[in-house]
Amino acid sequence: MTPGRYVCDARIQVRVPALLMLLLRLGADEGTVRDVASAGGELRCTLETHEGPHADLLSENAEGSALWARWTDQGPLDELMWLPDCPASDDTPGGTGDGCCQFLGHQGGHTWEVTDPELERLRAVLPALHDLTFGHPLDPVSTGPRAALRVFAGAGNGAEDEGMEHTSVVRPARPEDLPRLVELIHEHIAYEKSEPRPPGLADRLGPHLFAEDSRLWVLLALTPAGEVAGYAACSTEYAFWDARHHLHMDCLYLAEEARGHGLGAALMEAVAALARELGLDHVEWQTPDWNEGAIRFYDRLGATGMPKRRYALPVTPPVTPPVALPGEPATG
Repeated sequence: MTPGRYVCDARIQVRVPALLMLLLRLGADEGTVRDVASAGGELRCTLETHEGPHADLLSENAEGSALWARWTDQGPLDELMWLPDCPASDDTPGGTGDGCCQFLGHQGGHTWEVTDPELERLRAVLPALHDLTFGHPLDPVSTGPRAALRVFAGAGNGAEDEGMEHTSVVRPARPEDLPRLVELIHEHIAYEKSEPRPPGLADRLGPHLFAEDSRLWVLLALTPAGEVAGYAACSTEYAFWDARHHLHMDCLYLAEEARGHGLGAALMEAVAALARELGLDHVEWQTPDWNEGAIRFYDRLGATGMPKRRYALPVTPPVTPPVALPGEPATG
């Protein structure tokens, strides 16, 4: 490290659910999502003190690249992008030989040329913390800056992650989530005192939800332990009075033991992010008038309640084959 040269340390606070939705749009794998979620919503520029856009490493990639967030002093988070690693390494006399933690073509000095007080504090306690967390000592050769970043970001999918506490995550449902999703749906039905649904819900729901051209979305809330604890189900609807589409949230439910930990707010944040991604400017939903807790929650979000009564009218199935909708093959 060169005396008098320090990291920029510019910081920005980002809402974790919105950041995770951006990751999912990038096709990030589960390990990357866990890296970012466990780091929380604060981003910190680790480039040398500079003028211009700031950057923070979010997650590494085995292919010699890393996911970086970039922002300016004047605005919010600008972009996420995979950038190739800086190929330089500390081959100076007495150097560690560790690679630079920055991206190719970064501003300022390499990692070992710039003092990062926060990283130095982390590295000082790294061996003891690793032993306490994982139950075995840290390899002495793995104490460079990249090792510190990996341990303190909770990177990796191996056994070392088992038992670690991670920030809760909201992600889209996958086919393997269907059994747990159906469990939550039945819990939700019972909670709202509705009539039980016929058996076979998974068989009826799965083909529609996971079809390639599906216009249905289910977002799942995961606890820090990675357990699916809640869901929000959405689809698009058309409002004739406004002559525009909007996102309709048909269901939002959290298992009883998962309430009071911010998962509901995380789900709502993700639903709003989904609407923005679809180019829609508002979300609509309903809740029973007796559910005072949910009403207070939605009021705190700034949502507007509308005093309407919801009706359902059973329709007898047709005796003759139904008329095919546009784009659908005829049956019979």
